Amino acid sequence: IALLACAALVIVAVRSFRGNKRVFYFIGFFFATLSPASNLILLIGSVMGERFLYLPSIGMAALAVVIWQSQDRRIAIGAASLIVAALAARTHARNSDWLDRGRFWRTAQEAAPGSYKTNLAAAINSTLLTQKDWDSTVSEVGRAMAILDPLPDARNAAIGYRGAGVVYRTLGDKVASGGSGGKPAAGTSPEYWYRKSLNALLRSEKIELAQDESGRAENRNGKRLFTTIPSVLYLELGRTYSRLSDAAHALEAFEQGRKLESDPDLLEETAAAYSAAGDPRKAAAALVEALAVDASRVHLNAKLVELYTKIDPDGCAVNRDDPAPSLNVDCPMVHTDICAASKNVANSYLRTGQRSESESIRRTAVQELGCAPELL
Repeated sequence: IALLACAALVIVAVRSFRGNKRVFYFIGFFFATLSPASNLILLIGSVMGERFLYLPSIGMAALAVVIWQSQDRRIAIGAASLIVAALAARTHARNSDWLDRGRFWRTAQEAAPGSYKTNLAAAINSTLLTQKDWDSTVSEVGRAMAILDPLPDARNAAIGYRGAGVVYRTLGDKVASGGSGGKPAAGTSPEYWYRKSLNALLRSEKIELAQDESGRAENRNGKRLFTTIPSVLYLELGRTYSRLSDAAHALEAFEQGRKLESDPDLLEETAAAYSAAGDPRKAAAALVEALAVDASRVHLNAKLVELYTKIDPDGCAVNRDDPAPSLNVDCPMVHTDICAASKNVANSYLRTGQRSESESIRRTAVQELGCAPELL
């Protein structure tokens, strides 16, 4: 129906070129402003959205005025009233979809069942409270993967597999906690879902690596090229390895993500993994780095005091004379860790092409924290 309507508009525009140039212009305006988001000329990564019609609707509104002026006013008023009433009713119905994310994405999935994005988003935003929720979630992730699986790595969507990995791990957590309450949980173990999570995340990594290498090859022009692989991929991989009690691979994943970006969430998970592995010094270094990126994470101070108390029980790392123990930033051990963290953060910004932020971190480390310039 939409295709026929567009074809009819084109015919009207062509026939109006000589007789009514306003009709020709406003129909042309509609198609010209719609085309960048149409996925016909360039794939934009979004299937549909009301926002894509904001500018094209100006052309339609102007066309309606032209038609209004050329017709009997009573007929025009009647037709306009019916259209406005219909659109108002549709808007009212659509507004209810925005009441919660779960309902929003279920409606999107019903409207575009052939999109991996809508299926996966509906699964991610499921509450998993009932058997129906569980069944729908498993089916939606399965449909999303069925859409993506046939595609080669160069044309695939790594973010889709990453999302699937998160959903599968969530299902495993539900089974582990006994909170799934459904038949699928009775026949599966947490490890079953964690393995599915791991497989999806490893496929995501494979796609990311292939596309990153392809991008570097296409853009190699003598300048330094920056990776496009997101650190969150390795954060999710590390979390899934941790669920599988594979501490070595979890730490390897966290450290790989850390090489890409000094992300505070990833650094906190890295610190927890090192603590569990019995290495409080590396755990403390990761938390110092997290604070260097995001100073608002004040809850990390207590963890750092606890860690440095273990690392340096009789040394200067912790001020024990204060009413509440605190870090002694002038202690050589703590100061060394702070400077090393500043260096890591500065290099992280450089790897992502944020040169000014990198220079700012280096300048602060030297001028305010007293770090030696050559160490940075």
